[in-house]
Amino acid sequence: MTATTPRSIRRRRSLAGLGAVALAAATFAPVGSGTAPAGAEVTLPAATFVATHPYAAAQTTATGRTIADLAVHDGKVFAGYGDYGANTGPITVTGYDPATGAFEPGVVADTEAVLNLREIGGELYAPSTDPKQSADYSASDPWRNVAAVGATHVFDMVTLTGTDLWMVGSKGNDAVAWRSLDDGATWTESLRIAPTAGGFNRFYFAGVLDGKLYVQNRNSSTGGTSSMVFDGTTWSPGPNLTASGGFGWAPQAFADGLVIHGAGHGYLYPIDYFDGTTSRSIRLGYDAVAADGVLYVLGEGSVEATTDMVSWSTLATVPADARSISVSEGVLWVGTADGGLWSASVSAPVAGPSLDTTTTTVATGSGKSPKGSGGQDKGSGKPTKDTSSPKGRGNR
Repeated sequence: MTATTPRSIRRRRSLAGLGAVALAAATFAPVGSGTAPAGAEVTLPAATFVATHPYAAAQTTATGRTIADLAVHDGKVFAGYGDYGANTGPITVTGYDPATGAFEPGVVADTEAVLNLREIGGELYAPSTDPKQSADYSASDPWRNVAAVGATHVFDMVTLTGTDLWMVGSKGNDAVAWRSLDDGATWTESLRIAPTAGGFNRFYFAGVLDGKLYVQNRNSSTGGTSSMVFDGTTWSPGPNLTASGGFGWAPQAFADGLVIHGAGHGYLYPIDYFDGTTSRSIRLGYDAVAADGVLYVLGEGSVEATTDMVSWSTLATVPADARSISVSEGVLWVGTADGGLWSASVSAPVAGPSLDTTTTTVATGSGKSPKGSGGQDKGSGKPTKDTSSPKGRGNR
């Protein structure tokens, strides 16, 4: 795909590809499908408005104003937002302090969007979804921009050993994974997969399970995926990690496996669970967060939780335009499509009667598939963006 490809054509191809692959035969229980035991009367806490994120709300597009990710770090609430389809940015990464009711100084990240926030080794990392110039990521304590490898995209960051750092994304048309063994001072390229059937490749996520690092390449032309597994020494081919057929986003450890949102970016989409061998879709939601042995899933107007993916409890009601969540010390934080920050006090689920987990099949063209967008990477020699990647939000 070249930079001269008409944007309207790229957008139509994106819709045809991702929607058909991911939703044609996806079967799972949507959030809110559960029912309380007969005769039970439950009064659910409702999230209340806390503040408007000044920098997200000031974005020039609806996509840019959507808080697509939330993370609590050092007692402050950080938001991910931006629109790399419209080439916006830079993005101000700042934390809301509940104690003062103010957004405290952070860093102006040199990227068009920050859509994934990762806490690693006591620091908060903000991968540059689409670097404007040369900052591959921003990191806290103290906040700074880091120009490390000149990536085209950095979609995720993790640690495998607890002492190393990994970045995954792309450089040029190739999917690339980089590793640092000295706290980000220097980086080496560990894995690169070039496209063999046209288009370009991307690693949209990285996940760690049982001492192994998992990545999954996706090609923009064919929509095909292939995973690779790093055992600490060598890379080898792995199984499919996303049963939903989605790109995959921000894996989190839960119940001896990985929970992987099918799309991220604030989309209502199947959430997958990978057990180390196979993947299956478990729920439909805008966001999923694993914390302290509990999995929280944001659906349409409510948040549910489970400790075993069998019994589900509805914990709170949230605004209809809620797109992201985070949970810390009994507080549920909610980010909305208009840059709003909400919260509710919640209790972790306890053992009890299971909710109804009747599965629902979502057909292709149901209106829940992510909407793709075009847009070109800026700068000399940069390839066209992966136009099959989720962009514009009116949903997650």
